[in-house]
Amino acid sequence: MQVYDDSVKLLTDVSATIDKNANELSEDGGSQDQSSGGSSSSSSNSENQLEKQQKVQEDMEIMADIVRMVMKKTAVEPGISKNISQNDLVNTYKFQDILSNLIGAYVDKREAVTEEDKQNIQALVEMYNKWALDKIRQTTYERDVIDVIATSDNLVTASRKSNYKQLMQLVDEAEHYFQFPDSSDSWDKVKENWDDHEDYLSVPVDVCGNLDMGKEVHLLFTQHKNYHKIAPLPNKITGADPSLVLLDSRILSFSVDPPHSDTALQKSPLKCHLEHNYKRRSTGRKLLADTYLMKNGEIQKRYCVRWDEYLEIPGQSSKGGWTNEGCFTVNSTAEATECHCTRPGQFAVMAKLHKPFSIPAESDWVKFLKWVLYGISGVLLVVYIFTILSRRGLQEQFHLIRLNTALMAIGALASFFASDWKRDDEEACRLLSGFIHFFYIAVASWFAVEAHALFSAIINGSVGGKLKCYIPIGYGIPGVILGVSIGIYPDYGYDYRCMVGPTSEMKWLLIGPILALGGITLIWSLITVCNLSTPAIKKHVVVLVLSAGTRALCVVCFLFVVTWIFGMLSFIDLGLDYEKTPDFTPIFQIMNSLLGVFIVVIMGFGSPHFRSALCSRGRSGGVVKRNQVDPFDMHDKAEIPKTRKTFAA
Repeated sequence: MQVYDDSVKLLTDVSATIDKNANELSEDGGSQDQSSGGSSSSSSNSENQLEKQQKVQEDMEIMADIVRMVMKKTAVEPGISKNISQNDLVNTYKFQDILSNLIGAYVDKREAVTEEDKQNIQALVEMYNKWALDKIRQTTYERDVIDVIATSDNLVTASRKSNYKQLMQLVDEAEHYFQFPDSSDSWDKVKENWDDHEDYLSVPVDVCGNLDMGKEVHLLFTQHKNYHKIAPLPNKITGADPSLVLLDSRILSFSVDPPHSDTALQKSPLKCHLEHNYKRRSTGRKLLADTYLMKNGEIQKRYCVRWDEYLEIPGQSSKGGWTNEGCFTVNSTAEATECHCTRPGQFAVMAKLHKPFSIPAESDWVKFLKWVLYGISGVLLVVYIFTILSRRGLQEQFHLIRLNTALMAIGALASFFASDWKRDDEEACRLLSGFIHFFYIAVASWFAVEAHALFSAIINGSVGGKLKCYIPIGYGIPGVILGVSIGIYPDYGYDYRCMVGPTSEMKWLLIGPILALGGITLIWSLITVCNLSTPAIKKHVVVLVLSAGTRALCVVCFLFVVTWIFGMLSFIDLGLDYEKTPDFTPIFQIMNSLLGVFIVVIMGFGSPHFRSALCSRGRSGGVVKRNQVDPFDMHDKAEIPKTRKTFAA
């Protein structure tokens, strides 16, 4: 025991030195913040602080090495007889004070703790658990149960030694479980010093299977107050990346000798009750204030986990990590989680966080492709608008509605295209936000206007005379929404993508009305399609044109809505698991840049009236020019055999 006593004395001296240097470091930092001396004095203070930080780090590494050495030197060797009395065991467990102080020192400087430091401390904790179990195994046992509890600032160790018969007598036959911690005064004091945490572990009496009544059983239970703050986080759930997980409880451990029985624990598992470190208020509306969670996102799911020293994790050079294999979540509330585990070891609750919502940067191929498609859409829309304006036969209500739709689509695409080049100019970006907001909602409004016009034509037989009523609706809806949005949000438009605003709530002001108007248009169009077989209009060519227009509007509006569903998934935080959710931004950008193609190819060239007007040429000999023929003119004397319109002889 001489090696042990000398080492503990040395560790105590090192620990005192660490505390002294850490206190001086803290005082120097405070005095430096309050001082207003010259640059040379400030530089000198910084150098002194750096030296003391390095000294503290070196002392902590020395302390860890000595702890490791002491446990190796005093471990039970095969063949060594039991020679520790219960009093010696109590004194031996005072060694945990040194480990507790070491963990506390690392917790105090956890911002600077590296992954290598965490792995080393974890190895030290595992080594301590095996060493402490060795000590209870090495203790001389006569007839009375040996029950020892050692407490320190960051660690509690409880060990128990008895024969199997005495273990069975600890509980009633109906209960089958005994509990760590029990209701003794020592544990009540620990709870009081540890913020009244109610963590406990229930162990089945037959944890080792059916043993002889005289067989010795050794049990070890440890509980850490702050170790979860610096414990390594590699795990089987998210892998080696620790950015989206945290330990949401204190760490308990349980060891037993003889080895546990798999069959017994499958039937009667270990039961852990672990209180959460990060809790929701009773209303459930908001997490308790915590900077870590505010930066990294709210908790998505909690898992019961056990440390597996042999676990291999891709991307990690060393073995070891948390696994949920062998541990099952029985119940999880806002306050605590109940776990059932079929193997001994270190237990904790691991919380997986929602990946913070972010809009990734666009790939070069997406930028190039969308710019090409913007150009194609723009050219087609210009041709479409020019054709409607230059053909008198197309200047009826339905094509004038589509003229307004095409004008708004050009404005929308031009604004979106310009936003790629003006993101660094806040005021220009704010102006473009307004244009994007107005033009896209205007496109959706004119889709809804056309759906109503087609519905009225098929159901009521009304094919004209409403354009003056439609114009205030088509431009008034986006104008009102834009004005209200600017009035509600003074910071309207200050978004680095020129998309209304920086928050999801503000982006809903754009995407919400688009999806709502698009949904109304789709429903109206589908109702109209269902009534195409019984139109109120009996003029065949008119029905033909209206039928084609309704189907085309239905298809284009569907594509428009799908485009902005992808836009919603790309720009709005919906609380999804963004670690597994793919990036929808490329799909949205490509479909959005095809808006002009959709309108012209499907609605334009899909209309027999538009194709006829586009391809018409004048005839001589007193025959009326075909580009002046209007199938919606109910007053002409044209006879319409099937799809061709000619004048009667």
